[in-house]
Amino acid sequence: MSTSVNGERHVGSNNATWARNVKVPDGRPASDVWDAWKQKTRRDPYYAASLQGRVTTTQITAPPLGFDADINSIEEALMQWVEQAEEGENRGPAKDAIMDFLRNSRLKDIQLVGYKLKSLPDIWHVKVIADRLKIINLEDNQLKFLPRTFCELESLEYLSLANNDLQVLPRRLSNLTRLEWLGLANNPSLKSIPALNEDCTIKLTRGDLSMCLEKTRKIYCD
Repeated sequence: MSTSVNGERHVGSNNATWARNVKVPDGRPASDVWDAWKQKTRRDPYYAASLQGRVTTTQITAPPLGFDADINSIEEALMQWVEQAEEGENRGPAKDAIMDFLRNSRLKDIQLVGYKLKSLPDIWHVKVIADRLKIINLEDNQLKFLPRTFCELESLEYLSLANNDLQVLPRRLSNLTRLEWLGLANNPSLKSIPALNEDCTIKLTRGDLSMCLEKTRKIYCD
């Protein structure tokens, strides 16, 4: 694994050496961040799994957004996310769609369809999003995992993840007690789902998730 800090890339066993001397933007030694990352992958199977096959470099950046972050702070985080886009991803239009939602208080939905996104920004816990967002459409991307902050979207009612490449869903997705619709069709690598609100309808492709349907009350297949 190679790690990038302030534009410098460091590879493999050299991590311990450079990490003692490099400071991350919030002033902490990079070694502290590196050690925390290693410990987290050991004790959190979901986090470790989410790195496999997706992360080729670790971007050590500023601390994550706080719950009360304002729109300007969110926009800065989104601009950084756009700058870190992988080849083929259309993160610019996705950022614009999120900012349109934030600037228009009447909007209740975010449409991020067909942008070939491989990962999402880690912003969903922020109050101005979590309190208002009811619908998010993420169909036709290349997502393998969801950020854990997705589990903070307590107002969310509709979530479509059809036509991605999801490997696993976070267990805390069960926190979305208002969720009424979850679209999971055409995610052939997804083998299990967490227990969800019993009133939530799950849309699948026939044959998908055949081993875990007993966990749900409402199933709709094409």
